[in-house]
Amino acid sequence: MLLCTVEKANVMVNRLIEEGRVNELGLVVLDEVHMLAEEGRGYLLELLLTKLRVLSRRVAASSHRHAEPTPRDGGGGSSGRAAAAGPATARERGLVSIQLVAMSATLPNLGELARWLDAGLFVSDYRPVPLTEYVYDCGTLWQWSWHGGDVGAGGDAGAGVGAASGGVPSQASVGGLRECRRVAALKDDCDGVAALCFEEGVGGKEVLVFCATKLKTVDTARAIASAAARIHGVAPAGMVGHSRKRVRPELTERRARLLEDLMEAGGSGLCDLFELVVPVGVGLHHAGLAMQERELMEAAFRDGTIRVLCCTRTLAAGVNLPARRVIFRSLVGWPNSGAGASGTNKWDAPLRVNDYRQMAGRAGRVGLSDYGESILIVAGERQRAAAAQLLGSATEPMRSCLASSRP
Repeated sequence: MLLCTVEKANVMVNRLIEEGRVNELGLVVLDEVHMLAEEGRGYLLELLLTKLRVLSRRVAASSHRHAEPTPRDGGGGSSGRAAAAGPATARERGLVSIQLVAMSATLPNLGELARWLDAGLFVSDYRPVPLTEYVYDCGTLWQWSWHGGDVGAGGDAGAGVGAASGGVPSQASVGGLRECRRVAALKDDCDGVAALCFEEGVGGKEVLVFCATKLKTVDTARAIASAAARIHGVAPAGMVGHSRKRVRPELTERRARLLEDLMEAGGSGLCDLFELVVPVGVGLHHAGLAMQERELMEAAFRDGTIRVLCCTRTLAAGVNLPARRVIFRSLVGWPNSGAGASGTNKWDAPLRVNDYRQMAGRAGRVGLSDYGESILIVAGERQRAAAAQLLGSATEPMRSCLASSRP
């Protein structure tokens, strides 16, 4: 068994083909198959799937040819020659029938993908851990409901399966926002992100803060850590609501060890930032960190040493972390692939519904939390209405990265 990235899997399959050992490959499981639509690496996944499909079709064609009766068989379909054309014989001839299992929680056109893969389709919108979705606007928390609210939701209807957030139809549905409650403000917390991280309702549990870019991740981590140290003088893990509470000595020691390990790794040149954020239980995670630094941050978040992790959307794929709450720092400014084609700056685009579903789905993981919350921070009524439309929109259908007709 080999657990690897798409890039490594593609290299391995190429190597097996070159060495004539592809018959050793029997099962390929692809999680997060919606990555097919990503411009950065989707083409590679599509090429990998195409090669596997071609190999499987060659086996099917070869097996069919060997199963056909010949004059020597006397036309009998139950002859030894026909019976010998099973899977075992295919392997003996250097061929193998490769089984593909592809999974995704955010694709509405899974039927189309299943037809392309010549695969059976299993659909479920069940989510064992409930997720409640909110929009935060200037100190007020608005709760999303699929049964209507103060702000209507729109979006084009589409067919498919439920989204990653659970209990959410993949088709655009009638819903809206209703005013829920006020969140106590913190000094120098301009958009409320620190208040949402330290709120009493979080109960000291872990919080993921998704930011649009690496730079915004760094700025957000610094702002949250500064708020904790300057206003409270304690770490986020020691906060209940906005009250003072001392941090356990054991937790302080674990954070000191984590800081030492990060300093020793030192691949990203962010040691000064680590010295500011880690002692107060705040971390960051993005592609600019060295692999060892990212692994240290993930492990620290998983065991509770770090309670607030500021990250980019790359953390939304394939990483199972114990987050009770997921916060989106902004509605706009996201580096969406293909955004420039519609006249929007590629690095200043609105949050896409597929990305939102993936990131929101990080809250409330099975076996790690009993419920989850996602909070989208907006500014003003106009953005609040746009957020409502985002929450009620269908996930976008996946399109080929290799098709020449792709817009």
